[in-house]
Amino acid sequence: LGDLETIVTASEKEAVILENALIKEHRPKYNVRLRDDKDYLSIRLQRNKPWPRLEVVRRPSPDGASYFGPYPSATAARRTLHLVNKHFKLRTCEDAEFASRQRPCLEYQIKRCLAPCVLEIDPEAYAQQVRFVELFLQGRSAELNERLEEDMRGAAQHMDYERAAWLRDQLRSV
Repeated sequence: LGDLETIVTASEKEAVILENALIKEHRPKYNVRLRDDKDYLSIRLQRNKPWPRLEVVRRPSPDGASYFGPYPSATAARRTLHLVNKHFKLRTCEDAEFASRQRPCLEYQIKRCLAPCVLEIDPEAYAQQVRFVELFLQGRSAELNERLEEDMRGAAQHMDYERAAWLRDQLRSV
């Protein structure tokens, strides 16, 4: 009569995400759930900008950015974004705000941003933080731990103790 295909998932959340993807792919005529064209949240990392930032988006687009997710709940996506911003200090301001800023923001004052908008910071150090964020969001924590520890030891050998302490704190948070 017909074929029946089953897909086994590891959790209920994965099943809901898979169901959403299959509904969007096959567009069944009589589906009443998940038909409102809403998508789950993803975290977007703007790789094509000189000072990349993270943001929560609903629809990934082919724009050269890296996308992480989808997150089945908005709370999980925003909590992850908050955690990453707290420990890796990427900029959080919008592009228009970034271009017109005259002085460091509150995020810089509470040590959650490097303030590339107004302060001269090393672009390579910022790019390294972006790579660390990518490793973290990809779930490659073993590799991230190795790199953080290596950088921490290097900073300590060069007597840059402030940077070494910052890297130590990042290592602990990971």
